[in-house]
Amino acid sequence: MARNKAKFDGQVSTHLQITRNCISFLHKLILYQRFTYICSPPLVERSNSHRVSTVYWSPPTYPYIKINTDGSFAPFGAGVGGVFRKHFGQCILYFQASVCVVDALEAELTAVYWAITLPKMNHWHNLIIKGYSEVLLQMLQDRRQDSWCHAQWANKIMCMLSTLKARLAFIYREGKQPANWLARNGLYIVESLVSYTPPLSFFCWLEML
Repeated sequence: MARNKAKFDGQVSTHLQITRNCISFLHKLILYQRFTYICSPPLVERSNSHRVSTVYWSPPTYPYIKINTDGSFAPFGAGVGGVFRKHFGQCILYFQASVCVVDALEAELTAVYWAITLPKMNHWHNLIIKGYSEVLLQMLQDRRQDSWCHAQWANKIMCMLSTLKARLAFIYREGKQPANWLARNGLYIVESLVSYTPPLSFFCWLEML
């Protein structure tokens, strides 16, 4: 009411008049029992579209080797990392390196390339390679690349995969924390690291999954 008077009649109400009108309106709501639940906390509708999933690492079946990879990209550089584990769950190889790439997708492609190159050098042919990038997996599956640098990595990867008994699969970030740790630390190392024996700090990550 006060707003309409000010807008159409040019009459400005005082703050006391506005306060009195508001109190009078609230009394009417209480008197006529409108908005019975006006003072009750709002009800939160539960949606069935969301569900909680347990994410954990599971060992491969014999004779496969499961490889978790990750690429970490930042404005000042990029790092890659990967963990190789056999059916009994023990780490048999890991790598981390600082790489020069143009975006996060190229970092993920580089990590997968390392994950295939190292097993070929060790004559390991039964591989399960798991990464977090759904874009990468879809790109390799469809054989379609948007940029020249991505196409070069993808062609190398698919060519090497054709000589191995290997498959690519998706894994949630929570299930590949060791590879993520290696990739993030790979941002800051000077020389690439490939080893069969994980350090104590990295061994703790392995035991968490």
